[in-house]
Amino acid sequence: MATKGHEGSALHEFCRPSGLCVDDDGRVIVADSKNQRVLIFSAVLEFLWTVEIKPSSHNILTNNMDEKDRPSDVALLNDGRLIVITETSPDSRETVNPQKTFVQVY
Repeated sequence: MATKGHEGSALHEFCRPSGLCVDDDGRVIVADSKNQRVLIFSAVLEFLWTVEIKPSSHNILTNNMDEKDRPSDVALLNDGRLIVITETSPDSRETVNPQKTFVQVY
């Protein structure tokens, strides 16, 4: 019925999309794994906004992430909060970090 995007890093492009969910209004939420973000589209696949899931010293929700960690799946709570599952890359598994989080709620 409809298609969206191709490989790349622009707002309408994906790099290894790996998780998907749809909210009650039909918005499509995609975990864009290798671009380290979550993209939100309308029910007719128009781009609405993005949530960056990148390590940052200014973002307390992601400051324990390794630079190679990637969002791998998404879900929504009934109150509209976004849940993102983070996959640890094989390279970053070599180091153990007890502060590392794998489920983020936004």
